[in-house]
Amino acid sequence: MEGEEKQVISSTFRLGRIGGVTVGASWTVAVIVWLFAWSLGQYVLPELAPGYAGGVYWIIALLAALGLLASILAHELGHAAVANRHGVPVEEITLWMFGGLARLSSSARDASTELRIALAGPAMSAIIGVACLTVAAACSMLGGPAVLTAAVGWLGGVNVVLAVFNLLPGAPLDGGRVLTAILWQRSGDERLARKRAAHAGQVVGQVLIALGIVEFALGAGVGGVWLALIGWFLTSAAHAEEAQVDLVAAFEGVRVGDVMTIDVRIVESDRTVADFVGYDALTAHVSSFPVVDRDGRLEGLVTLRRLRQLPQSKWATTTVGEVAVPLDRLAIAEPEELLVDVLGRAGAGDGRVLVIEEGRLLGIVTPTDVTAALERLSLTRLGTGR
Repeated sequence: MEGEEKQVISSTFRLGRIGGVTVGASWTVAVIVWLFAWSLGQYVLPELAPGYAGGVYWIIALLAALGLLASILAHELGHAAVANRHGVPVEEITLWMFGGLARLSSSARDASTELRIALAGPAMSAIIGVACLTVAAACSMLGGPAVLTAAVGWLGGVNVVLAVFNLLPGAPLDGGRVLTAILWQRSGDERLARKRAAHAGQVVGQVLIALGIVEFALGAGVGGVWLALIGWFLTSAAHAEEAQVDLVAAFEGVRVGDVMTIDVRIVESDRTVADFVGYDALTAHVSSFPVVDRDGRLEGLVTLRRLRQLPQSKWATTTVGEVAVPLDRLAIAEPEELLVDVLGRAGAGDGRVLVIEEGRLLGIVTPTDVTAALERLSLTRLGTGR
């Protein structure tokens, strides 16, 4: 999935950078790798290539599951490469249970760019799928190890299915982006195109839920449950995407400086959590605190939620800097940036955006600021009859 939607899947850990794009993964990746390895090692490979020792099946199965993970990453890198080529920077790629998500810093500028970015991922999956199936066919003809042939063939088949599935016509799937581009090109109305694609995504998700329930009732077991879970995720993501379209429309023309909080409470990174909570955090009327070093250089951000997550027994021995979100993982914006272009970056820093101009911290945008601004805009439009 190519993802400019604001329902962001958070990375549990970072894997590194590829082509200038940060790659992270959720802890759920371990679950999906284990499930595929277990299924392959226990059932699929022994059936397709009988006669090998159990340990061989498990080793090949694990390699194949990791190969699938690499294929998903390649799918997202396909989106990223085309997006960067068309001037749409990719902030991060996150791998998780249901695949991958390339988080774009902004929307495509026109329908043709939207279409190219959307098709890049499925095209990459299709290329990998055909290549693996070709290699598997060649290995079979040349009498290569049956277990390897089966694993490579499985990987090829899954990639082809991944390409086809992602082209289903509903956001946030790539097919939903294709539908957006087509509707956008025809009508000239980007907002309407995205809303219709989101509606289509809800329908696709509901159909998948129904199919999953039917499969489960007919004895498909885990397969039916998995399909229903995918349908549930797509439905939820499509609802969120439609809400995001409305949010973008509501904040049209609003800049970061219009909504930011300028009353910022700063905390030194070397203070213990116990000291900070006892003397500042409980008496402040804010929930977010930029963190600086002894020389006043910005290091990160700490929130009350992060403080609550730390066991009280560690407060006296843990510094605020150790709890804070590091600066390189925070969303940074300038006051003149449009708010809608910045909100998509807020997920990394507990939903907060630091507003900086020429190296100087001017303020912070929190979810409360955004909600209050939306309420003010709604009231203003009611008053003016818009």
